[in-house]
Amino acid sequence: MRDMSMRQLSSFYPAYNPTPPTTHPAPHSLVIIHNQSTSLLVWTLCDYLYYKKPAILGSVQGMITGLVAITPAAGVIAGWAAIVMGVLSATIPWYTMNLLGKRLWLFKYVDDTLGVFHKHLVAGFVGGFFTGIFATVDGSAAFGLTNPGGAIAGNGRQVWVQIVGALFVIGWNMAVTPLILFFIKYVLRIPLRMSEDMLLVGDDAVHGEAAYAIESVFSSVERNGNGNGVETAHTTAGFEGSSGGERSGEEMRNKEARRMGVAEVGETV
Repeated sequence: MRDMSMRQLSSFYPAYNPTPPTTHPAPHSLVIIHNQSTSLLVWTLCDYLYYKKPAILGSVQGMITGLVAITPAAGVIAGWAAIVMGVLSATIPWYTMNLLGKRLWLFKYVDDTLGVFHKHLVAGFVGGFFTGIFATVDGSAAFGLTNPGGAIAGNGRQVWVQIVGALFVIGWNMAVTPLILFFIKYVLRIPLRMSEDMLLVGDDAVHGEAAYAIESVFSSVERNGNGNGVETAHTTAGFEGSSGGERSGEEMRNKEARRMGVAEVGETV
């Protein structure tokens, strides 16, 4: 039993494995597809029911939470259980992100722009917990595990093993992550956050290029006296360059404007 506990604790950690070591790879591949597609559809449905409009971003978030949740369960649960977990991996993180997270005081002080807490911690806990319920004997044996499946196979103890595994991972991250951040900030002397001026400019401020060039130029169409369209690029942001010299946001925007073939700041085409 000790061997079983340690193996399951290690298997809880999210490490996506699309080809688990099993003699039946096709069904287990379908497990991942069932879960991810279900999570995508359910998250999109939640957006539609609450916001009256589906969103591509919501669909992507549903795919992510589905993949996170199915990670510890891939290869050890049946197809129908993957669909159930897909519903849960969408609805629970959706609720914490869109409703609960907006009410709790903690999230007012946490800069979690990408929703990592909801899409990884919450979805990861959901996946680990329900793996302890839906794990099958045959699926566990395919990985060389000695435990007799999960709660549906009569092994209710596995649910508690998964909870302990989740708490261990959470505690480990809470202890080690600050140490890594302190090392980066105070030993390596690397700032953990860009200045507000640099954030206004975006990727170009640090990397010298924009991830999405179309968004790096704020353009508008004005009308001149003859009624012809005049396109101009507007910006007012500035930032401290990495070399220590003062560089303006206008300069960076103009570079993007030239690359995209639109007018520079103050010019018309």
